[in-house]
Amino acid sequence: MLLGIGNSYTQIEEATESEMMWLRTFLAYETIERGFRGRVKNKKLNTLIDEETRSFPSGLLWKAVAAAKAEQRPVKLIDRRLRPCEPTANWIQAKFLQDAARGPFQREAVQTFLQRTRGIIKASTGFGKTQVAIAMALALPCRIVFLVDEIGLLSQTAQRFDEWNGKGEIAGVIGDNQWNVRRFTVATYQTLESDARTATAAQLYMDTDCIIADECHVVGASTRYKAVQSFLNAYWRAGFSATPFYRNDHGNLLVEGALGRIICEYGVRELVPAEVVVMPEVFFVPHREQSLATTYDAIYSELITHSVRRNALLVGLAKRVEKPGLLFVKALEHGKILEKLCKDAGIRAQFVFGEYSVPDREALIERLKSNDLDLIIVNKIFHKGIDITTLRSIIIGGSGKSVIDSLQRVGRGMRIALGKSGVRIFDIWDGENDTLLTHSSERRDAYRLAHFPTTTWTSLDEVKAFFLAQNNPPSFAPNL
Repeated sequence: MLLGIGNSYTQIEEATESEMMWLRTFLAYETIERGFRGRVKNKKLNTLIDEETRSFPSGLLWKAVAAAKAEQRPVKLIDRRLRPCEPTANWIQAKFLQDAARGPFQREAVQTFLQRTRGIIKASTGFGKTQVAIAMALALPCRIVFLVDEIGLLSQTAQRFDEWNGKGEIAGVIGDNQWNVRRFTVATYQTLESDARTATAAQLYMDTDCIIADECHVVGASTRYKAVQSFLNAYWRAGFSATPFYRNDHGNLLVEGALGRIICEYGVRELVPAEVVVMPEVFFVPHREQSLATTYDAIYSELITHSVRRNALLVGLAKRVEKPGLLFVKALEHGKILEKLCKDAGIRAQFVFGEYSVPDREALIERLKSNDLDLIIVNKIFHKGIDITTLRSIIIGGSGKSVIDSLQRVGRGMRIALGKSGVRIFDIWDGENDTLLTHSSERRDAYRLAHFPTTTWTSLDEVKAFFLAQNNPPSFAPNL
């Protein structure tokens, strides 16, 4: 078969029907519709080949070629791409890449990407992905779009580019009611999705030579995948994520199809010994409670959000853990309940959720850093893009089984700070209800997958002994 390589898609230019069937099968994936408690309702087999255009995502080309060769299927490749520019050495001496701990890893990541032209850099929080992305922009004298998933990162990233590039160059911004394109432009995925059909978006897609996707695991969502793949002339393609392929659906294929395989990996085994990040320690605190509810929402409401015993356990932990800390919840009502309980217990706590503006969130973070607050109770808005270097403890107050969410929450505490040797994560082991027990087990698997030291306590006596050893007597709450 003859394959013509494009930036977004590879064209199947010549193939027999047998070869087409083989490609369809190789690039197939199954979608599963599930009902209550994960029961399978329906299955459907799909393929990543577009039958109309006879093409498939170019990031999966290497897999298809390797598999074809393994089966002794002849494959001829023709590179139809136009290389828009050649890398320069302008980035090598950049001051922001000279940190003694992070600098060697960051420079290696930039060099590897420039050699490979596309791929994903899998790196823990604290690695300094913004610095690496800006270094890539300095190296490539072409038009670049840096995609971010949070509106708070929009102006932050643009400002850092303005300050660090050393040439007086100003970043463009797309998002937050702005559409200002420059050589290096920071854009939100959401804005590109909503404006995808406009003439200005079409022009951006045509003019862009390089895309850099922050939190690239979100490209696994079909709308964001389509937005990224619309950059048909983007020869250079980079992605950053600590969890690029941890989705539990075919989204992993979409991420790789758009951006390519992992080309560099920097986890705790590489970064902790180099003192780039601190090692998180995870502790599961046992809790047993059952429900007669038959739907997940009802189970969650009774056993998580409104559970008197479980909430008392969370408040007891909030009282004892080293400060400053974060307490993560999923449900808005749960956060409000815990805020009141914590304040009643004498804990200086504040619940922050989506209605808070970015400046208000930043102000509360400063209060936490300056010891004006003990704890911020927060939902998913703090999973990423938040920098609290002094954070000592994280409590996981909700439930759920997402690997990505689990590791992103831990990442909030991994940044290094003076006098900080680690961060402790306290999660709840819901050991009675089958659904919540499964979720607890899957979160533990996620922590172990990331090589975090993980302890599962089996009794509250072990919890008491731990806090006694920390010189923090557990006489506060009846549940401890």
